[in-house]
Amino acid sequence: MLRNSLTSVLYEMPKNALEDLQEVLECIPTAQVAAMREGINRWADSVDEDRSDFLASDWKAAKNWKTFKNGLYEPLFEACDEIGVADPVEYAGFMLGWLIRQELVNRPDEWLFHNNPEVCGYLEAAQANIWGTFFWRMNRTNGGLETLVPTECITD
Repeated sequence: MLRNSLTSVLYEMPKNALEDLQEVLECIPTAQVAAMREGINRWADSVDEDRSDFLASDWKAAKNWKTFKNGLYEPLFEACDEIGVADPVEYAGFMLGWLIRQELVNRPDEWLFHNNPEVCGYLEAAQANIWGTFFWRMNRTNGGLETLVPTECITD
């Protein structure tokens, strides 16, 4: 279950995002899609409830899809390249984000997400290198969004 961190509204995947993701996933063998989904769920299972525990669909770091997460998500890049999008690296990053959202929507545990590319100073050392959507458990022991991002930095 996934909720928007700013509104707490239950998130539903936009139709166009589902269609775009489906187009890409259809170019990838079923076993590889299943492995990517399992990887996302293992990643989510490893996220605890402390302030520093989150996952990010960080496509900026994924410029080399062969090395990002040991190549697990490289099929996304290959499929994006195959369908002929203008920038397959960036598009694969968006597809990774949609795939993560889809998996978290389907989980029974509750998650929040916030789409703030620069995170306004949180993880200051890494700030310039992280771009994407951040996800964390709803029942964090140290609070919600205000503990992750200062209120004055929240933009959508």
